Amino acid sequence: VTYDNRDPDESIPYGDSELQYGDLWLPSQAKGEVPLLIFAHGGCWSNQYRLDHTRGFASAVADNFGVAVWSLEYRATGDSGGGWPGSYQDVVAALGKLSSLRVYGIDTSRVVLAGHSAGGHLALLAASQPEASQLQAVIGLAAIVDFVAYAEGDSGCQRAAREFIGVSIGQDPDAYNAANPVGRTLLPKVVLLHGGLDSIVSIQNPRSAGFNVVEIAEAGHFDWLHPETRGFASLMDELDSIFDR
Repeated sequence: VTYDNRDPDESIPYGDSELQYGDLWLPSQAKGEVPLLIFAHGGCWSNQYRLDHTRGFASAVADNFGVAVWSLEYRATGDSGGGWPGSYQDVVAALGKLSSLRVYGIDTSRVVLAGHSAGGHLALLAASQPEASQLQAVIGLAAIVDFVAYAEGDSGCQRAAREFIGVSIGQDPDAYNAANPVGRTLLPKVVLLHGGLDSIVSIQNPRSAGFNVVEIAEAGHFDWLHPETRGFASLMDELDSIFDR
């Protein structure tokens, strides 16, 4: 896999806020219409992390595998309108703009939504909405699946889960349950890829919630974003299978 961390081909808004947009990478050697990966970046739901750190990932997918990538920015904790439920609503809003991407040579009948870490949590939540019925699959990469269980911990990202909601679980348990993918009906196929060496989101988080998890034993939390890793290769294998290529 080769990649040059290049700039996106387009930046496409899906809402009125300056943070409601997605950067689009198109395959350099596209022949006909191409499938699309919509991607929600991680970063503990915090506005300290933006989509810039996933540029290498997005350009590698587009340039090596013939899949367009729409990498979403969204309002995060600390942004006006961000946190719960705004960040989640942003991902749903982006799904509502899929038809507008056809002008870029994208086959909108072949679309997968994926997210990494906290972005995986948002993607899974969005996959419970009617807008997700047009997706072929949703993929969680080191995703925080059982949000309530995760928010009970004391790591930095677990504390950020509580900051994402804005109150403690004792103050508003309904908000925590509403923000939990567990128990929701997820419309497309669900694929969870997780590393056995992940120290930020334990693989037990999705497993204890009863989800089937594909484990890459040697992968850590960030491997999915790095094109030279086995984790990245396993994601590409999943996309090839879903897109039937």
